[in-house]
Amino acid sequence: MTTTTSSSASVAIFGVRSPDFGCSCEHHAICGSNIDYDTVLRLKKTVVGPTSGGYATIIAAVWVTEGIDRCIVGRVNPAAMKHSERLEGRLRQVTEIFWGTSHKAKNEYSTQHKGVVVAQIIDKYMVGDDVLNAFVERCDSDEESN
Repeated sequence: MTTTTSSSASVAIFGVRSPDFGCSCEHHAICGSNIDYDTVLRLKKTVVGPTSGGYATIIAAVWVTEGIDRCIVGRVNPAAMKHSERLEGRLRQVTEIFWGTSHKAKNEYSTQHKGVVVAQIIDKYMVGDDVLNAFVERCDSDEESN
């Protein structure tokens, strides 16, 4: 009998509601406007720019649709750059969207980071992937704003 262990490795994607860091193209003013629950993203280390600070190396979240990498829709927390080899090419699926919820802390966090989603690993889990969870900002408050 074969058993499957599910992964709980998640990553926060920043800048989903902003055109910064290459998140706009000839088809979309803000490419992240295409993101919703269950959207598939591929993570890729890439150089974007010029930005206000010059060129930047980021771990880009690229929207995948119909099996094709389309647009950069956001970026992984820069603190996770040291794990870029573990992230490179991996597929993720959006499981949580922080803006527009009744959870005040998540809305504020999303505003601070120009749009935040959490994406769960969906390709083959690798031992040690759980270390990536340290880069997901947890909003533990049970309070909901009205």
